[in-house]
Amino acid sequence: PPFDVTWQTPSHSTVPSTRYENGQFQLVLPNPVQGGSYSCMAPNTTANSSCVQTMKKSTMAVDGVSVRLTLLEAENSRLRSRNSDLEQRFDDMNGIINQHVSFSAGLTSTVSGVSTIIFNDVKQNEGNAYNASSGIFVAPYDGVYFFVLNTGSSSTSYNSIAYINVNGTDMCGIYSVHYTGEMASCQTTLHLSKGEQVYARTHSTSYYYYNLSSYFNGFMISATK
Repeated sequence: PPFDVTWQTPSHSTVPSTRYENGQFQLVLPNPVQGGSYSCMAPNTTANSSCVQTMKKSTMAVDGVSVRLTLLEAENSRLRSRNSDLEQRFDDMNGIINQHVSFSAGLTSTVSGVSTIIFNDVKQNEGNAYNASSGIFVAPYDGVYFFVLNTGSSSTSYNSIAYINVNGTDMCGIYSVHYTGEMASCQTTLHLSKGEQVYARTHSTSYYYYNLSSYFNGFMISATK
């Protein structure tokens, strides 16, 4: 509008409107609210030229105690909602912390010429994140995980080559020459998102022992939220 409305506070100070919205001049009162009478006044020249003489001045009473109580109730409601949200997040995090995730698996027979090494002899699978049928570990939570892969060659004609793979990307690899009993291992620490997949893959001409020299282990170090 081409003019502003001023306000007189209970302490007799004059302040401009805080904002103009939906055809109304508004005064936002600071907290703590001062109780008493508030008067809004349009400039005389503007009121006369706009034919709004009846709107030159308007007074309203504000109960400071009532307003402060209303503000405190609103703040209390906001804090209760915030507290409820924090409690839920705490319960969720506490539930994750109390969940132990680890696995250890070996082989029951010599494998060769496969893309994914399926360690089907599961010694431990706390949290059931490792699938013995597919050989794939699926992260149940966002967090930091540790994995170790150990293999040994069972052939004097073929090398032992393998990798720890995450979603199609090799993270570490091992290579042992073609001597029966030769072993190698790799370890890696990974930050995984829930649902990401980790598995051991091999070269098409590699052979592996099925005894204790070949295993795939992993565990969650810490969860993140």
